[in-house]
Amino acid sequence: MKKIMWIVAMIPVVVTSVVLQFMPDIIPMHHDLEGNTDRWGSKTESFIFPVIILFITLFWHLLIYVFEKKSKNANTEKEQMEAKSSAKVLCVVGISQAIMFGIMHYFILYSSWIQANAGGEHAVIDIAKVSCILCGIIFIVLGNFMTKAKRNAVVGVRTVWSMHNDNTWRKSNRFGAICIIITGLLTIITTVFTSGMTGTIFMLIYLLLATIVTVVYSKKIYDKEIKSILLISASYILQNLYPHYQTALYLSMLIIFSAAASISIIGAVSSVCMISTSSSCSSQSSKLALTASSLSAIATCFDGNRCE
Repeated sequence: MKKIMWIVAMIPVVVTSVVLQFMPDIIPMHHDLEGNTDRWGSKTESFIFPVIILFITLFWHLLIYVFEKKSKNANTEKEQMEAKSSAKVLCVVGISQAIMFGIMHYFILYSSWIQANAGGEHAVIDIAKVSCILCGIIFIVLGNFMTKAKRNAVVGVRTVWSMHNDNTWRKSNRFGAICIIITGLLTIITTVFTSGMTGTIFMLIYLLLATIVTVVYSKKIYDKEIKSILLISASYILQNLYPHYQTALYLSMLIIFSAAASISIIGAVSSVCMISTSSSCSSQSSKLALTASSLSAIATCFDGNRCE
């Protein structure tokens, strides 16, 4: 796809080289907000925009190279897939931008050629209107590719909340893609029925609203995700840890009760021994000690897992 991107970026240079052979030496180069020409210049200045397109393409090429290298050096399959996905989306962005700027440049050349031959002082084509319509189309195209990008720090809806995990990333970018597609449609519709400047203003408003709504939605998804994780953790504790805690509590109570009962019995027998013979006391004490030991053993084996 990088080759396609460079081919698309080179077309404006070739087209400009051919078209300038048929254009006057002096052509309109700049217009004010009302479309009136405020500067004329040499036709060779028409190469400035194609060169800018090449530099922008070079920027995308270097950024794509970074992700491709990251994909090769990835330690896990997940990191590799994320890097490849980001590189692919960046290729689409670079191609789309090169096409958009190229079409804008062709309209500029055509308008300059018509106006220079006619000797007029007003732009023949509203370039701002063309630009807004092209931006609307680009928004729709990019919106369809946003959902295909894996979690990364360059492409997509990148907020603190959307970057929390893959689930928040997927939901935030899916919602953001819908918002950017709607923005593109509204921009095209608005620009068709208004002037280029009005269309530009509305496009910026649509973008601002789409950004705000997407960020708020991203925060909402993050809060739901955190709440869900807490509920799952609490459920796990109740299902796996609480039964063992409950058994241990019952076991401890039984041990304490057995020990207390044994002490009480031994104390009572000791009192009786004070008025009995020493031999009978010794015999009874041995029996009681054996009984207390048995009670403690039964209590210790209450859960049935350590008894043999």
